[in-house]
Amino acid sequence: MQWSKDLHAAMCSRAAGALKWIRESVGLDLPEVERRWKEIPPIIVPKHVSDQHGIEDPRSLFGYLDQVRLAYIIGADLAAISMCRATTEILIRFHYNMYDQTRLGKLVESTQNKLEFSFLRRHNLGAKIQKANHILHVNKEDIKVDIDHRSESQALVRDWIITLRKMIERAPARS
Repeated sequence: MQWSKDLHAAMCSRAAGALKWIRESVGLDLPEVERRWKEIPPIIVPKHVSDQHGIEDPRSLFGYLDQVRLAYIIGADLAAISMCRATTEILIRFHYNMYDQTRLGKLVESTQNKLEFSFLRRHNLGAKIQKANHILHVNKEDIKVDIDHRSESQALVRDWIITLRKMIERAPARS
């Protein structure tokens, strides 16, 4: 079957219209999605960590990591920050400690003060959590959203994903 020039032009026009609608109505910028996709490194979860989670369970470590990636890729930076914080909490509570109900900031501090987990200090988890809390819980004076705030959020997520990868790689084997 041969395509006529008119049919080809009509198909291209429809495709261009669909992409324009996705960008303008849905707010999804496909080149930006592709750029962000390339910024996120894959995270390989060791067997002793992955055995505790089902791949399909949305509340598992895999589910949380997937949500971090998806939120960041589509430009939902606040959601990505929230998921980074939540994933950190899962790792600290269930992999580095035996389910401790201490407040997260104190738990992170006590965990990284343990000799076997001292490598965590390099990743400034406490500072990341504080920065996330500041970004997520804005004061009335901080209402204005500017480009710097957006780039700061994106940088925080990218850095935090690297930290999560390191935390997962070095997570201790637990029974």
